[in-house]
Amino acid sequence: MAAMIVSAAPASAKPKEKTKPAKKQVARTWKVLVDHVMKKGGEDSIKAPSARTLGYDSNEVFAKSLGLDQDKSKDGREHTIFIVYEKDDKGALIPKEMVLGSIRVTGDESEKRIDSYRIRTSLEGTIIRGMHASGIVGEVVQESLQPDSPKLLSIFKNEKELHLNTIDLTTLTP
Repeated sequence: MAAMIVSAAPASAKPKEKTKPAKKQVARTWKVLVDHVMKKGGEDSIKAPSARTLGYDSNEVFAKSLGLDQDKSKDGREHTIFIVYEKDDKGALIPKEMVLGSIRVTGDESEKRIDSYRIRTSLEGTIIRGMHASGIVGEVVQESLQPDSPKLLSIFKNEKELHLNTIDLTTLTP
């Protein structure tokens, strides 16, 4: 006959406490982000030549914006989100597009350098066009980036993760 071996926990062992599973954070949507920026954002605009490089037919495109300062950002870049809008016949603001921005400023006052990306998207997050600007302030070169540019897609992936999953919206300022 087969012998059964039974082990029992010592009498002094406490039963394990049940732990609640960690609450899974639900990723926010572009709509939540757009609504937040329209409500809390400051009046802003995207000016030429950036507006033209992004494909707008105006030298100034009006928007609401919020941003994360470079010194508070984990990657040392300032991150902004612009919600481009139009006004209806009653003056109400109607969101039309988003422009996600990322910029790093380095150097001293005599020779500041910038490295900047802006990504123009639909309100649903579909890339329309992008741009990269870099150089010494006063001598900055801008280049237009097509929606399928590998560099633009990489930057967009990072900005999307930051805005939809990582950043606390209350840390964004106008």
